[in-house]
Amino acid sequence: MEKNRKLFIIVIIFIIAGFITGAQFKENQGSSDIITIRSLYEEQKSIQNEQLEIERLNKSLIELSDKLETYYGEEYDVDDIIDSLRKDLITNKILAGQEEISGPGIRIRMEDSLEYAEGQNINNYIIHNGDILQIINDLRGAGAKRIAINGAPIIWNSKIDCNGATIKVGREIFAPPFIIEAIGNPEKLEGILMSPDSIIHLMKLWDIRIHISKRSNITIKGIDYIPRFEYLQIAEEGDE
Repeated sequence: MEKNRKLFIIVIIFIIAGFITGAQFKENQGSSDIITIRSLYEEQKSIQNEQLEIERLNKSLIELSDKLETYYGEEYDVDDIIDSLRKDLITNKILAGQEEISGPGIRIRMEDSLEYAEGQNINNYIIHNGDILQIINDLRGAGAKRIAINGAPIIWNSKIDCNGATIKVGREIFAPPFIIEAIGNPEKLEGILMSPDSIIHLMKLWDIRIHISKRSNITIKGIDYIPRFEYLQIAEEGDE
């Protein structure tokens, strides 16, 4: 009975951890036959982000495997597992974006360019949802703990779409200026955004107006809804 109870608790822990480690951003992108410097840059950054995600998931797998081995130890009783589970639940609620949090970080304000060179593609002078996604991925790669766009918190399944001259973040629609706030190490977050190969460096070449400021305290609210897992279900043993 004791063994079955311990096994049940371990399964619950891994179900919760699975939702967190499987988190990723999704973007609907149309195909184009035109290859530009911007599209090549975005493709290169996309590959780098995938590599970072693989590294993160591998690290998480090692940590969870170590935890499982500890739980199977004879000296680790059910009360210890329950206490550990409570701590994991608090952490996972924060990671899932269900709690309001605050801390130091950076604030990015972006607006479309006021300039337009004749003969150039006008799309280069405006902010796209792909640009914002790239900034978010860079911030996450630099260790951002929570990110929001115009006050809307970004969680694991947040969707950012182009909506004409505006962008749609989840269920909300925003027009410029776009304000991105991120909680984390201000110097590290600013450093990755200001690096020569960053998307912001490229956007500034097209005179897109961007201002980055470090903040001693940023507050980001939690989500006010429960995410739906429309296509997810717990796999039964033997499923392929």
